[in-house]
Amino acid sequence: MVHKSRLFLVLAALGCLPAIAHADRTIITPSGYTQPEGYNFEGLHTISGQSRTVAYLDESLSNIQYGAAFIDRPNVSRLSLSVQALILPESFVTPEVSAGITDIANTTGRFASDGFYGRGYYLAFSKSLDTSLNPPKIHGVVLTAGLGGGSYHGLFGGVTTDLPLRLLGTAEYDSRRTNYRIALPITTVANFSYNRIGAANWLSLDFHSPVSL
Repeated sequence: MVHKSRLFLVLAALGCLPAIAHADRTIITPSGYTQPEGYNFEGLHTISGQSRTVAYLDESLSNIQYGAAFIDRPNVSRLSLSVQALILPESFVTPEVSAGITDIANTTGRFASDGFYGRGYYLAFSKSLDTSLNPPKIHGVVLTAGLGGGSYHGLFGGVTTDLPLRLLGTAEYDSRRTNYRIALPITTVANFSYNRIGAANWLSLDFHSPVSL
């Protein structure tokens, strides 16, 4: 538990860097966006059931994003690598489109309850909507849809929207089940989140830096 506590302290200390505009993941499924130049880090830890920790590290260079996810459970850990490439940038009319491969080495088939199903291939689309006609305090809607093969069972998708009290709400269907997130921005760069992934409850902290590793 000590090393996990130190991980989250390090994440909090690094929460003084510029913020990301659009997320490269909805919650656990990919979005059509590749992140801006630099890197993104997210650490999650369960607050119910078996103790589990997941850490994501993604770096983007020239519209290609490289990712690693480290999954830690009692007595077993796995490292998952992924890559995603921008195909079409977002415009006023068209969505942002990306294609990618998750879990390239196919190491995570035993971690389905944490949102890891093994190697998958996908095409993802994301679009920010003009929400001027929405009710007051409900705005900033981003829709994502995708089609995948391998560990993805066809269609996946999600929606993210700004909520009252500075909160950010997200819901997704990951091709098997629905997951949810409520995030609170704690600096201009970092978010603290409650996540419901499958049957488990998680807390997470994420931040983005424009400085490459």
